Amino acid sequence: MVDKYVIGGYYRVSPGRGQDENLNVPGAYFVTAAFDHSCDVVSPDDVRPSNLFHLYGLIARIALVATAIEIEQAGKAIEGGAAAGSSRASKAPE
Repeated sequence: MVDKYVIGGYYRVSPGRGQDENLNVPGAYFVTAAFDHSCDVVSPDDVRPSNLFHLYGLIARIALVATAIEIEQAGKAIEGGAAAGSSRASKAPE
């Protein structure tokens, strides 16, 4: 994705791995998700593979939002931990 636009798609392929196994292993490679027709127009009744491009785009956008939420939450947790740590350091020893 670039900005809010899906600009392409790839599949990760790992020979010898099952459908329920991690594909992130040495020897894995990517192949282009090619579409036979233009992906500019979508019709709900259209079952051509080009509609998959739009589905993949939707999934990518949802993943992008989820990632942004996780980054925001992690940042708040780090800031909260840093603030708590700095307040402890500023206390005078007893």
